[in-house]
Amino acid sequence: MNGLDIARLQTAFGVSYEMVLVRLKSLNILNDDIYEKLKLEQLILAKRRRL
Repeated sequence: MNGLDIARLQTAFGVSYEMVLVRLKSLNILNDDIYEKLKLEQLILAKRRRL
């Protein structure tokens, strides 16, 4: 699963990116490594948008 997949779920269910990550992690769909990687990816993209 990648960031685009998360964004698709976010759009489909009308929830935040973070909420999708938390839910997928709680369902054991994402392991800790992937969860942290996607959170970092989100943080980097958010910082780029602000600049």
